[in-house]
Amino acid sequence: MTTKRTLDRTQIIASLTVLFLVGASGAWVFGRKIPPKAESFQAVVMDASVTSDPASRCDDLARLADEAAQRSKGSLHLSLFATGDRTTGFEPVRIGTVDFEAGTRLVEGVGADDEKRQEFLDGIRRLCPQIPNRTESPIFRAVSAAVKTMPVELCRREATSCDVVVRTDGIEEEDARVMAAFHPAGKARGAAATDAPPPRISNDGVGVRFCSLAARQIGRNAAKLPNLDAVESAFRREFTAPDRVRFEPACVAYRAAR
Repeated sequence: MTTKRTLDRTQIIASLTVLFLVGASGAWVFGRKIPPKAESFQAVVMDASVTSDPASRCDDLARLADEAAQRSKGSLHLSLFATGDRTTGFEPVRIGTVDFEAGTRLVEGVGADDEKRQEFLDGIRRLCPQIPNRTESPIFRAVSAAVKTMPVELCRREATSCDVVVRTDGIEEEDARVMAAFHPAGKARGAAATDAPPPRISNDGVGVRFCSLAARQIGRNAAKLPNLDAVESAFRREFTAPDRVRFEPACVAYRAAR
């Protein structure tokens, strides 16, 4: 009888221990703070002007999209814009959006990431031919509109990245303020001015990258065009977070895998 009671007591203690461990692990799981899902929002603005090297347009776009996909740690939403002209009221045209989900699920198997990335790039390539060739360059309006499409509240989250990439030669032809800043009169270029107008593009939480600035297809009037320093100065002052704006002479030549 004593032996049986001892066994019963041992079983009870063992059962209570198991219940305690299960409860503790459950409390840890439910009490643990789950990190927010990684998410990327990117807008690519393509300067549709014929002076902005249209021959390499689609290669540059494929490279930029591939770069974004490789950098993504979760969901990527890439929207493509083209600059407008008089027929669009100088407003940009949204060509389309392609989504990409990084990370292979167990049920998808080996190689699923590569397949999804290829599908993503194929979708981008299908959009590129829809970009028209234009004879005007309302770059400022296109950049401003693209930045406004970014989800402001989400962009401020730690796990979310928001970026606008502008493939352009930087030759603004519609916005009077930017054009005037190309050739400032009476002041040294880049000098601070107490009466400088406030920036017009709010890019809080949004990175902006201008590239392909040196890839200009121009004729006789090249000497009258602004140099790259002038382009950078004119556009940078239009952003509320100028430290988040980059200017690069080229979108590196890229040959996409077929």
